Amino acid sequence: MKKLLLLFSTLLIYFSISTIAAQCDMTFNPAGNVYNPGDAVSVTICFQDYTAGFPQYEKADWDLDNDGNWDITVTGDDGSGITITALGSGNTKDNTYCVKVEFTAGSQGNTISITATAEGLTHGCQVTQTQSYTLLPIILESFEVSSKGSKAVLNWVTLAEFNNEFFTVEMSLDGENFEDIGEVTGAGNSLDRNEYSFEYDLGSEISRNPFIYFRLRQTDFEGLTSNSEVVLLTNKSKDRSVFNLTKAYYGNSTLFINISSQQTGNVDLKLIDLNGKTISNQKIGIAKGINEIDLPLSGLESGIYIIQIISKNQAETKKLFIN
Repeated sequence: MKKLLLLFSTLLIYFSISTIAAQCDMTFNPAGNVYNPGDAVSVTICFQDYTAGFPQYEKADWDLDNDGNWDITVTGDDGSGITITALGSGNTKDNTYCVKVEFTAGSQGNTISITATAEGLTHGCQVTQTQSYTLLPIILESFEVSSKGSKAVLNWVTLAEFNNEFFTVEMSLDGENFEDIGEVTGAGNSLDRNEYSFEYDLGSEISRNPFIYFRLRQTDFEGLTSNSEVVLLTNKSKDRSVFNLTKAYYGNSTLFINISSQQTGNVDLKLIDLNGKTISNQKIGIAKGINEIDLPLSGLESGIYIIQIISKNQAETKKLFIN
């Protein structure tokens, strides 16, 4: 009986190891992205094996039928100059950890798909994976906003449009929560330079706000959407505030902060814990408009912190929650 149990246990361990050995995966970097027609696209694909219970890079064969071609395809795009190369000195189609796929994005469709098949050389695990990338249907040359009395005047220019049905104009008072305020018909399919203009009456209440944010949401004929960058309308005469701390979050050992400013200058940025201890104190330069600032800060523990932005005439604080 003990021998039977021992044999059963041995078989169970064998089949468990065999199951683990069959686990493999691929990583795509970037894992999804958006591109304009004509952009240079570069995607790195790496093979990973999970035999040890965690991902490890492993050399793989990326030409399983040995026809001399990569088992990697790019579909849904009419781009040009597709090249695929093995990364690392001396690596080849049938013996490399990672490959790089590069091409120039075309103009057809809204999704580019890259499909890759490979087999690990150590454990023979095979995997096929597809990653999709969005091809934006417009090339936006510029997007600006100005004030005319109590009205906000938005102007934007496109250099090309593909299946572009309409633009939705969005507004926000905090830079995060946007509402629709109007709609402008797009040019459909056009390779010409198109100029657009939109006016919105802010009214007495909104026009007194020192910071007003706008963006465009584009919708194509299939209902797919994409957002433009956010532009800022400032109003010095209505408020003494010079800057506004709109967003702050922490990840990958980096503190990410968005600051909207009415002028260019320097501010002191402090990070303080709930015990009053100063974790970081730096002087940073900000420009007029929206500033996206990345500050390397490693080793921050979970908890609540206070961010302070201080200038000669103003101080602003914001809570930072780290899980």
